[in-house]
Amino acid sequence: MSEDVTHYRLQAMENAVMELRTAHKSIAESLQQLVLLERAHAETRDAITRAWKQIELNAESIRAVDDQIPERLAERLRAVESDLPMLRKTSGWVTTALLAAAAATGVLVWKTATEPHRHDYEPAVDPRPVPTEPVRGH
Repeated sequence: MSEDVTHYRLQAMENAVMELRTAHKSIAESLQQLVLLERAHAETRDAITRAWKQIELNAESIRAVDDQIPERLAERLRAVESDLPMLRKTSGWVTTALLAAAAATGVLVWKTATEPHRHDYEPAVDPRPVPTEPVRGH
């Protein structure tokens, strides 16, 4: 009977050792998964930290741009937009006037350049010197 008890105890110990081995193997696998998860978490945490730093830099850049926008920009822009049709019309008038002036100048130059030169005209003043003393008899 003592052998049966010993055999029973050895069997129980063997079962316990097998359970411990299984548990140990399961713990090792879980630990490996935990290590992988920890690495992934660290990479994610670093990426989030970098993203927040970039967000802060972007926010500073946006604030700098906002500081450069003049006050009452919307009102000023509306005023310019409302004056724009008249400015375009005036610009058209000025362009038309400049083209007309250029055309008139061109016609005048053309007329002057193509007009025959007259060298056969008589001067309005006699080119001979005017005597200062009266001419005495001949």
